[in-house]
Amino acid sequence: RTQDAFIEEYKSKINDLGFELEFIDNNGRNFMAGADPLRRSMSLSMTLFTIALLISVGFTIFIFLRRNEKNVAIMRALGVPVQDTEKQLLSTIIGLGLLGISLGAFFAFRNAQAEAQESLSKLPLPSGVFPELTINPSWGIAFCLLILCFLFIGSVIGIKKISATPILVMLQENLTRTKNRTIEEDNGA
Repeated sequence: RTQDAFIEEYKSKINDLGFELEFIDNNGRNFMAGADPLRRSMSLSMTLFTIALLISVGFTIFIFLRRNEKNVAIMRALGVPVQDTEKQLLSTIIGLGLLGISLGAFFAFRNAQAEAQESLSKLPLPSGVFPELTINPSWGIAFCLLILCFLFIGSVIGIKKISATPILVMLQENLTRTKNRTIEEDNGA
């Protein structure tokens, strides 16, 4: 990429020292022509998959909290302190999140290695250049921690919202949803 700029900047300086600046044709332009579309595709894919990930994490938190709303109301009606209820919900969703992230990271890492090997094998490489097919695990760990942070922050916000809702309102909403479901089933049958 910068070979022409390098020649323009340093050729006279190197010639002044008594050396001649010359590059051997190494198919570098062909490599860059093949690598640039892969880089753009990767950036677009990363953006889209990150958005999809955030939506799925948010949806998971919503479903989890919605399914446990009645349990929270019952626990609070029985006199369990709000902090204990919040800790229980948070520890459950974070535990499930850690399990899901760990399994997902394991299978994704194996898949990423195979895909990288396949993509890089199709590139025209300069002579003497061999692609590195390993992915630094620290990127995966950082991404998993980022997902866990999103899960934690979203869960805390959702749990605080549920904790602020009065017990009777939560119980009545669950009762209303159950009645509506029963009415819809009776009308559909």
